[in-house]
Amino acid sequence: MIQQDTYWNDNLLNINTEKEENVDILFDRASDKGPLVAGGYYHAKPTYNSKSYFAKLAKDISWWYAPDNAYMTSLCEVSGLITNWQWLQGTSSGIPPKFIQFDGETKLGGKLAKMRKIGFYFLTDGDDQSTCNITSVENTKSILESKISQWDKVASSSHKQFKMYQDIVDTFYSTRIGAAVMNHFILPYAHYSVQMLRYAKKAVNEPENRKMSCFFCTFAVDGVQALIAQNSTDDEVAAFLVNLCDLFDVEQPHVCKNIIYAFKDEVVFVLERSVFTPEEICGAFIANCGHSDKPLTHMWNITIPGGKPPIRPWPKIPDNKPTFKVLHLSDIHIDHQYVVGTEAYCQLDSALGTYAMCCRDYSQDSAGNPTNLKDKPIYVPAGPWGMPYLCDLPYQTFDSAMRHISKTFKDLDYIIITGDFEAHDSWDYTEDLTRENMNNMTNVFLEYFPNVPVYVSIGNHEGVPQDAMAPHTMPEYDQRGPQWLYKIMSDMWSHWIPKEALDTVQYRASYAVYPKPGLKLISLNTIYCSEFNFYLYVNEVDPDATLEWLIEELVDSEKKGELVHIISHIPPGDNYCLKGWSWNFFEIVKRFENTIAQMFYGHTHYDQFMVYYDMDDPKRRPFHFNWISPSLTTYDFLNPAFRIYEIDGGYQGATYTVKSAQTYFANVTEANMKNKEPEWVLSYDTADHYQMTDFSPQSWSDLSDKLWTNTTMFRDYVRHFYRNHYNNECYTDYKCRYTFVCDIKKGRSYDESFCDHLIR
Repeated sequence: MIQQDTYWNDNLLNINTEKEENVDILFDRASDKGPLVAGGYYHAKPTYNSKSYFAKLAKDISWWYAPDNAYMTSLCEVSGLITNWQWLQGTSSGIPPKFIQFDGETKLGGKLAKMRKIGFYFLTDGDDQSTCNITSVENTKSILESKISQWDKVASSSHKQFKMYQDIVDTFYSTRIGAAVMNHFILPYAHYSVQMLRYAKKAVNEPENRKMSCFFCTFAVDGVQALIAQNSTDDEVAAFLVNLCDLFDVEQPHVCKNIIYAFKDEVVFVLERSVFTPEEICGAFIANCGHSDKPLTHMWNITIPGGKPPIRPWPKIPDNKPTFKVLHLSDIHIDHQYVVGTEAYCQLDSALGTYAMCCRDYSQDSAGNPTNLKDKPIYVPAGPWGMPYLCDLPYQTFDSAMRHISKTFKDLDYIIITGDFEAHDSWDYTEDLTRENMNNMTNVFLEYFPNVPVYVSIGNHEGVPQDAMAPHTMPEYDQRGPQWLYKIMSDMWSHWIPKEALDTVQYRASYAVYPKPGLKLISLNTIYCSEFNFYLYVNEVDPDATLEWLIEELVDSEKKGELVHIISHIPPGDNYCLKGWSWNFFEIVKRFENTIAQMFYGHTHYDQFMVYYDMDDPKRRPFHFNWISPSLTTYDFLNPAFRIYEIDGGYQGATYTVKSAQTYFANVTEANMKNKEPEWVLSYDTADHYQMTDFSPQSWSDLSDKLWTNTTMFRDYVRHFYRNHYNNECYTDYKCRYTFVCDIKKGRSYDESFCDHLIR
């Protein structure tokens, strides 16, 4: 029998049970020579499951010196629990909590008597509160209240108590998840947090009421916060999360381990300095989980100068004036570990709907040992030129695209790349690997486009870990900051941008250059608005004064009569961008709408656009828009694509707006079937295809309205969105269609007021 007030200092199974032929385990034997500190003498015949449980319990307690009451109370919904020894050592606040006494000790002067003197009252199964045990509490209560001192007449019934525990254990072991929770979390971590086990009980008993992803997140965050409160090391926190990740098959074991160890320093550092609850954190990242969007919707304001000039109409591009061509590449994501013939549909292995990258060889681990996937049949073998599944781009397909573009478009004036060179294997990111890949990519562009400037904006996958870019205000910036990455960017980009622009690259990974007379190009670091840049949750307000710097650049250009192009990675209207940053940027664009000629983004991987609306105008005047380029990677369920812009400019009075835009793509499925290099062909000309007379904000707004009312046009838009027929039935689903069109109309994140007119 295990009594919760007992401390163990040895493995229970080491106790000599040879003379006890009728029992499997001898629990809690009292002996002057025995290894146990205290306890009664009880034998039990446990079930197979509870025997395994208690064996594991004994093993853990033997080296943790944890009081075993923490384990059993974790199985109960105990209100106001405090352990025996805390009260007996005089550590209480003097206000007795509701309490459950777990053993049957009734000697004169024993714990029950002492507790009664300091104000305890006893709970039984007749109360509304769950007691999780059956002991001699009622008898003891009567004796204490009648002041009878014949304590030996009160018999212990702790064998009934053991039966209750055994039933609880068996209940957990009755389901796969319950057994896993018992083995991996109740045993190792119960003494850290009773609340964690309450989440476990809900998952086992009410699976229909909690999505597994929500349970996993809440369980994980609560556990991490509990471990941090116990001053656990980062490695102990990581071990807990690795066990949890493996338990729920969130990812393959090596992915669980590597990604958790990659993020552990950042996550623990931030949680130590934050006050968010598990419900607030999980409610922010998982739909219908928790009760709050915090910290994603934290608002703050930046000072924007007044004196806005009168609004000018969107400029008309004159005929017979010079133009120049610009290549827009985004989200290249080359996978150097892509293996032909491996599984392209690997997400079938995931329990929670998450998955590792596909088109890789997972038949052995990093040490060369075979994995459980070694003999798994291949359902969709990866082709040589890439796959429109959860696979990144093979290098030879990237090389094919660069070769085709360099031979076909010899008149490019410059190239813009809106971030993300690295593959999606964020669990394997290292500083050295990022440095090597960035250097290789730079050399490729120098080789294929030796005389063409390349202007790059930083992507979230350049961070190590992914998205991790701490601002200078972060404590321990010297150890945690991205200065190593910004130095790499400065070195690589120095081939194309002037020396005076490199200082701001090294400080905030942003810069301003002049590709044409009268045109300023601003590369803006929007990873400072990323919801997964966890360092921002310590202080979200204008990281590294980047928006303040942007305003200064725009004020300068406004005074000089210049026009500005902004290139960046994350579209500020996407909910990936934190609300405070997004809403401030929206106001900056509104203030400088005359100066900002065009804005170019990536990140989503999709072929799309976003419109900015003036909500202070009774007619909701559209005042700007974003070009969002399709990705070169096939991740996820896409064909690779790029875009060529013809831009009005290079003369006095130029508008520097896009005159025409052509999107090109390659059908990699067809290339694989023919076993031939992909054909890079024109997908569509934007103006011709959508019958647009210009690319003004009003024209884009009109197009979005047509997509809502015209089913044929909407289906065509979705086809270009993915560059294939994926999700082609979206037009039949109101919510799906609403999401597509509302995303177009959201110039700022977390604001669907722009979409309130979209009705069935």
